[in-house]
Amino acid sequence: MNNVRVKGFNDITFWQDSGIGLIVLRSDDNGLINWNAINELVAAIGTASIDDKVKSIAVTGMNEHFSVGLKADSTDFETAKAILESANSLISLIYSLEKPVFSVLSGDAIDAGYELALLGDVVISHEENRVGFNRGYNFSIGGSITVQKFRNKLDLCDASEGSNVDVLLPKDKLLDEAKKYILNHQDYSYHLLRRRSMRGLRESILEERENFLRQFGSA
Repeated sequence: MNNVRVKGFNDITFWQDSGIGLIVLRSDDNGLINWNAINELVAAIGTASIDDKVKSIAVTGMNEHFSVGLKADSTDFETAKAILESANSLISLIYSLEKPVFSVLSGDAIDAGYELALLGDVVISHEENRVGFNRGYNFSIGGSITVQKFRNKLDLCDASEGSNVDVLLPKDKLLDEAKKYILNHQDYSYHLLRRRSMRGLRESILEERENFLRQFGSA
């Protein structure tokens, strides 16, 4: 996947496969993704939402990475606000989306990476992944509400089916088995369950904003 590119996109790539809109996060060698990937996710998911050939959306990583966090060129207050605005756009889009979203964890999903994964209706992983949040992490991509699907399981630990991921598959067959699972479940009304589970979204986003910006000296 290293050499796959989509014109105008630098931090993700995407294509359609058997009715699945597959989006790949392009992390660096440490598993970090550029925060601009959130903007590109909005654009790609927006495109998939109006494409009749796309029945479901899957987000994964490359080279045995998913995401262990975001990186930015600077850590100033304006960058923090820009990250939150991008995150809010992504959360709002997924909330309104009527197609199912699957997160396929090709590698560890930690902190912002796990928040991104939790935006999926179904989180699919292999048994060697680590998922969750480091102590002291402040949510910025809706994690304060999406983590409730696993009864507020927050701690960073091994992937466990029903505990911090929905489906656990063998590592050596992850993508093939995940594709089969998605094709067998893409007609489910996940969007209705998603909206029900994300009640109180606006209040949660405002609280996340305050906590996240507090790191930068102002709310």
